[in-house]
Amino acid sequence: MRVTFVTSKINLESAGGSVPDLDLKVRDMQALGEDVQVVTVFSELNKLENLPYTVIEESISSPKTLHKIHWKILQILRKHQQSTDVFHIEGQFAYGGALYRILGGKPVVAFYNRESLAWNASTFRARIRQYIERFLNKFLAPHIDHFIFTTPQLAARYRAFGIRIPSSNHSVMPDFVDNTLLQKLPHEKKDNVVRIFASGRMIQDKGFNLLVDALALLPKQQREMIAVTLSGDGPEREALQEQARARGIGNTVHFPGWVSKHEMHATLANCDIFIYPRFHKELSSVLLLEALAVHRPVVVPEGGGLEWLAGEATLTFKDNDAVSLAKAIEKLVESPNMRETLSHAAAKRISEFDHRTLAVRLRKILQTAAEI
Repeated sequence: MRVTFVTSKINLESAGGSVPDLDLKVRDMQALGEDVQVVTVFSELNKLENLPYTVIEESISSPKTLHKIHWKILQILRKHQQSTDVFHIEGQFAYGGALYRILGGKPVVAFYNRESLAWNASTFRARIRQYIERFLNKFLAPHIDHFIFTTPQLAARYRAFGIRIPSSNHSVMPDFVDNTLLQKLPHEKKDNVVRIFASGRMIQDKGFNLLVDALALLPKQQREMIAVTLSGDGPEREALQEQARARGIGNTVHFPGWVSKHEMHATLANCDIFIYPRFHKELSSVLLLEALAVHRPVVVPEGGGLEWLAGEATLTFKDNDAVSLAKAIEKLVESPNMRETLSHAAAKRISEFDHRTLAVRLRKILQTAAEI
């Protein structure tokens, strides 16, 4: 089977979790004996080094408007259809993929791992775009052969936004994560300090301010038992440091800034509790999968994609509620037995998401779409 993956960019050094996910999918398809190539469409963002597969660089010039992106996707798919049996495209390119399919193109599988930009319409222009995308979701997107979503919550949200998806034509599949090296990292417990870790871009949406508030609410005795590392950089970092000092926990919380992936993974492996204070409710997280891979107990907001992803390895709190988050942290700090139970649950949960098993499922989806 000849598979063409159409993605925005390939940059394994600095890009987010969607790029390692795509890279691993391509490698796994090759390992299964499939003929694979990758087409990037925002190729000015590429950083290609020693990749074991072919990358074809296409370009969508600025301004990258909704109409321009999807019309160009249609043209790119047509250009490469003679060398493929089935296309795997990012959900953000689904309208162009669906139009290509309507016009007699090869089968298209769309992978959704992020929210739609049209969901939040705070301006008149945004509301116009939302109306247009609702129309496209209802009448155009259903021509995609198969939809893959990273969480059930994300699938439900897109359905609510108008995509008519037959139950037989969609799957839930989290991002691919290679746990091989992560699971070899040691968890070195040298003292009785409970180490808490959170990481990410320091912007308001990530909820680090909520975590700082929650930590400040812990009883004094517990604050003396913990050491907290909040790694990452961003526009909110200085404000968060000042917030920690103002709340009296400046010596408890360490802000190392941006660190290499290797350093981040080492800190993750050596923490006792991993916390994801806030995220878009429907989405998955590669970082959370990595926390499960090193068998860390996790604390996440209740009722969303993160809770589904972590399964029984998590203690949840009410979304955007510092008091609720503080209570969850307090329970785990006080109970080594609970941390051990959640650690075992993390090991079990991550085994369900082994990328090689997911690759076999993905190949079957692609084969079915291509009728091979």
